[in-house]
Amino acid sequence: MTLNLFARLGLALLMALPVVAHAETDELPPLPDRNPGRLAAPARNPARVQAPVVETPVLPGDAATVPWTDAEIAAAKADCTKRLAGLALDYEVLPPIKEGMCGAPAPILLKAVGSDPKVEIDPPATVTCAVAASLSAWLGKTVQPEARALIGAPVVKLSNASSYVCRNRYNGTDTPLSEHALANALDVSEFVTKGLRMYGIHGRLMYKTWMQMGGLLNSGNVNLKPILTHRFPLDDYNEAMEVMRSGNCGKVAFPMED
Repeated sequence: MTLNLFARLGLALLMALPVVAHAETDELPPLPDRNPGRLAAPARNPARVQAPVVETPVLPGDAATVPWTDAEIAAAKADCTKRLAGLALDYEVLPPIKEGMCGAPAPILLKAVGSDPKVEIDPPATVTCAVAASLSAWLGKTVQPEARALIGAPVVKLSNASSYVCRNRYNGTDTPLSEHALANALDVSEFVTKGLRMYGIHGRLMYKTWMQMGGLLNSGNVNLKPILTHRFPLDDYNEAMEVMRSGNCGKVAFPMED
């Protein structure tokens, strides 16, 4: 009888447990506190804010032009006189240039640099006197010695790709102002040298070149007459040798006439 009582109590306990468990699961846990590090959620209908206006960059030539003062021009000319004294330069003095943020108070049109040899600037470059002086030193101390050492001939011409141009670097709209805009730059695209090399031809090619030269002479495309600059009788041999030693001649000939 006691066993029967315990069995009934155990059955009642088993039936009550699911009810208690069900009652506990009906209670939802509390929500966690909001993370203070996170931004608050945006409002559903935020006020419309007008986007900031992006200003278009002003190109150097479109900026307001403030002319050079008389004092600035006078100082630049005095600096030119000091820098170019004693230099072998062929140039033309230009009026002051001022275009917006661009220009130079005392620019020059540089046509040639040096005298032995004279290096032509083609086309002439609009630069400052400081650039001209630096170019003269660079050609004399660096370029010409290297040219003579490497190829045995001096530089006689510089091809000017760009000098004064009112622009930003790389022609950009928001890049810094170019040195070209201040006449402080010269882009050289080509070095032209003066030299001639003579080659002796041997073997079968010799006859081919003879025929080619004969064709050029017969066609009139090559005129060798200007090369023959002096004619002497054979008796004037000493005089002819003096002319050849002077270097002021082309070909010296001794015509054998009856």
